[in-house]
Amino acid sequence: MSELDNGVDFDFAEYAGYKIVGLNFAVTANLGQAGALAFVYQDVDDQYPTELGSYNLIEDNNYIVSTIENQKLNLQWNAVHFIEPYEITGDEARFMYGLAYVQEKGDGSSQDEFPFLTGVSTDKGVAGMFLVYGKPSSKYKEGMYSLNDPDDTVAEKRCLCMQLILETPGGATVILGLNGSDEPVAKQYYTLDGKQFSAPQKGINVVKMSDGTSKKVLVK
Repeated sequence: MSELDNGVDFDFAEYAGYKIVGLNFAVTANLGQAGALAFVYQDVDDQYPTELGSYNLIEDNNYIVSTIENQKLNLQWNAVHFIEPYEITGDEARFMYGLAYVQEKGDGSSQDEFPFLTGVSTDKGVAGMFLVYGKPSSKYKEGMYSLNDPDDTVAEKRCLCMQLILETPGGATVILGLNGSDEPVAKQYYTLDGKQFSAPQKGINVVKMSDGTSKKVLVK
């Protein structure tokens, strides 16, 4: 899970009228079945935040795993949309967003047991990022933990590769989060007859984008 704090990461007033419509995520191993969610905190003492949930469980066959080949990261963004878009007022205290999945075995020390792609950040708001509810390893009790030490000014601060997908009042897409961009990203690839591939194939590809649009691309 990641979070954005008002006045630290962004001035939410700049996004008043925008809607939170979904979540982008990048992983390096299969999650099994998972769900995307976000929590909206109206003030710093909010005990009952608004929860946004995804349309369906995220299953193995409808997202693409990022890979490392020849010491180069092949980053794959995947998008999932929430059941009910949330319109930002600008007065919220923070947004928390992430994925929920069940770690079936191990203590999170291998790639299959810890499937999330992380990056190092120097942003001033990152100390509270990278939160987990559950048991980070077998020695922990169930609860909410920060996997960055807020008091450690030396250690690298790591962030999950996740982004909030926003829609402007005019219908355009804006991305907030790690390596944010207002450009839609490729989500899935299909042949003209509807067969899905995990990567572009030679010939004409139908590319489904993270903003819900599709386009035809010729790969030589």
